[in-house]
Amino acid sequence: MGVEPTVYGRALLNCGTAVFDDLRRGVQEIEYLSDPTVGELRIGAPTPLTDGLIPAVLARLSERFPRIVFHAVEGDTTTLCGMLRERKIDLAVGRTWGSVFCDDFATDPLFEEHLFVVAALDSPWLRRLQDRINRTPR
Repeated sequence: MGVEPTVYGRALLNCGTAVFDDLRRGVQEIEYLSDPTVGELRIGAPTPLTDGLIPAVLARLSERFPRIVFHAVEGDTTTLCGMLRERKIDLAVGRTWGSVFCDDFATDPLFEEHLFVVAALDSPWLRRLQDRINRTPR
């Protein structure tokens, strides 16, 4: 059991959080201007990327910029969009982006990825696909 803020108190708390977040961001920007090789980057990505690509990239960046602290967080695209809006992360990397969930963010593709389904020539799955293609009227 405890004390809960009223609706008005919650609104004030939310506003105060935003003010202190803006202040913290301002201090970080001043620190960056005085020495751009020092800082902090909070990055978010889905699990497959946090298991492979993100650690590899952060390892290379850490070698090049040893005085920058990196934090990685995992989540789905919707969660990462929310974290960006709340300024809990600075950058997000994901597969589905742009107009799907986050029209209010700038997005850039990292690379174009072609997905393939690969099966052995004697696979029953390949035979089923070939049967389906042969039955499809053209």
